[in-house]
Amino acid sequence: MRLEKRLASDKRVGTLTLGDTPTLADLCIVPQAFNAERFGIELDAYPTIRRIADHANQLDAFKRAAPGEQPDAE
Repeated sequence: MRLEKRLASDKRVGTLTLGDTPTLADLCIVPQAFNAERFGIELDAYPTIRRIADHANQLDAFKRAAPGEQPDAE
């Protein structure tokens, strides 16, 4: 919840964590959001994190890096 509050009030947050260009922060948030959903954890209490992860997952690099797109994915 602490990260959500910080991101929700940080003026640097754009479509992604620090503006509109992916950063290392986005590379950390996206897999955390993926695993939360994978294990059935609701992200309703984290709308900023969910929005950032959803936007990142629309970018080509994140699409290619998605777990289901890897050669060993079942």
